[in-house]
Amino acid sequence: MERQIQSRQTSAVAAIGLRDITPDQVNLCMPSTTPSLDQLYAEAAGLYPFLKTKVCQWADAWGGCFQLHPDSLEKDCVTEQFVKWAIVKEDPRLRDSIKWPELKPVDRAVEKITRVFHGDPSRLQDICRQTILFDSLVNLVRCLQTMMRDRDVDIVRIKNVCKKESSVSYKHVTVKLRIIHDRSRALSLTGHVGEVHLTTKGFMAARLSTDHQSYSLFRLGRP
Repeated sequence: MERQIQSRQTSAVAAIGLRDITPDQVNLCMPSTTPSLDQLYAEAAGLYPFLKTKVCQWADAWGGCFQLHPDSLEKDCVTEQFVKWAIVKEDPRLRDSIKWPELKPVDRAVEKITRVFHGDPSRLQDICRQTILFDSLVNLVRCLQTMMRDRDVDIVRIKNVCKKESSVSYKHVTVKLRIIHDRSRALSLTGHVGEVHLTTKGFMAARLSTDHQSYSLFRLGRP
């Protein structure tokens, strides 16, 4: 069954390119059936290391970067805010300096469930999330293609925000996915949906320079 889903996904995005992706182009699976917010967070915590491992693999394949903690820039004499995983993985100090995303704050989750999902926590699909940054949109698209072919992944939805006008100039592709390998099955995590943002270093720099409150207001109300 899982392989059939992946086959339909591959057909749906054959020869994919950013200009070919429309918002919500892929949406093949139902929302999570987990009714409890507490259980969603427990599943998200379990999925987190699996998703982190995956984004490192994808970043390694296509020159993807991760953001460093601001405090580490001066401490480690690093001038770049975003560093390629191919470099970071060879340096234990830099690996420890990556600013990995935390689970979505509970207050923001409750706010989104209340205002956007009308009290239904099963529709919340971004508690566990990661971001990969690229030098160019070309590598972003290649990474997306690799994700689509990954046998350990079940793509739920792809949203292309690169085509949309926004007041914060933050263009990105959001991929909602499930991890379906043996280890996630053993922990009953294959039903939990995580989120991966793919964007460029330039777009992320523009986002970071924007007032965070303005960005939060822009995001509020968007699934």
